[in-house]
Order: sequence, then C-alpha cells, then structure tokens
Amino acid sequence: VAGLTFGATLFETSFNDRIGQPVLTNLAGALNDPTLSAFITQLDASRPADLARINALISDPSYSAGTTYPPSAFGAVLDARFVNTAKLRVRGLDLNAGFSFERGADHFDLAANASYLLAYSRQLTPTSAAKDLQGLAGNPARLRARASGAWGHGPYGATLSEEIAVTDVARAARLHP
Repeated sequence: VAGLTFGATLFETSFNDRIGQPVLTNLAGALNDPTLSAFITQLDASRPADLARINALISDPSYSAGTTYPPSAFGAVLDARFVNTAKLRVRGLDLNAGFSFERGADHFDLAANASYLLAYSRQLTPTSAAKDLQGLAGNPARLRARASGAWGHGPYGATLSEEIAVTDVARAARLHP
C-alpha cells in the first residue's frame, strides 16, 4: 500500500563494569549482606596494623566525622567509593507504523510507535542477584507508546499526538481500551 510503513526491532544491550556505589544501596545491612563482602574490611583496634589503618583513615582530610569517635570504636570500614562493578541488561521490542496520504491539496501523516521492555535489570556486584528495575522511580516504564496525526495544507499545518508510559501492561489495556 502506497504510503504505508512498518518496522520492528528486537534489541538487547548489556553494559558491563558500570559505575556505582554498591555499599550505599544497602548501607543499613551492608555488614550482613554477603554480596557486599568485597567492600567491607573488618578491623580490630587491638591489633597494631588495624589501629594504624584506623588512625590513617581518621587523619585523612576527606574524613568528615573529625574526632567524634575514638579509634577503639571502629570495627569495620565500608568502602562506599564509586567502582566499576555493576551490570545492566536491557532487552525490548520497538514497533512503528506510519501512513501518509494526500486528499486534494491536503497532506496527512499518521504514525504510531511503541517500545516494550522485556527486561531492564541491574546486577550491583558480581555476586549479587540481578534486580528488575522496570517501572521503579528513575527507571524506564515497561511500555511507552506514542500516536500522532499531522495535517498540512500549503503553509498551514497541525499535529496532534498522545503519549503513554505504563509500568503494567494490563493497566494500559484498562486505561486505553
């Protein structure tokens, strides 16, 4: 059919060694989380080598607690620096369709596209489980769709479009039957 176009793309992208701060994602439970053990150093202030390390950390200009805690109060050091350790995996399907036609002196363009994420998961450390992040704040929705229609007549024109982003596809069906 003249003026009709369709497209589909299945994609998968993996990012390795992403920058992150794994300890800060579970700061309250970091000492008990086995996936963060590589970022935890247990210390015993009664051992001279550990005491020297504690004193070096306390005297570092970037240490912000000052002399609030004595060296004997330290039992562990949590490494919350930025590190290249995370993995991100994105898989999805992009679909698009368009139809352009003329009616007399008028030109019309109809278009629709959708992107459906099959997976959007992050693994913070090599030993942690991958976590699905679709639909969570700051992360992409499972489904994004846009439809538009445009009309042109000589120097005049107008475009109307609608876009939705939905974390739950069943909800999208209820909202836009």
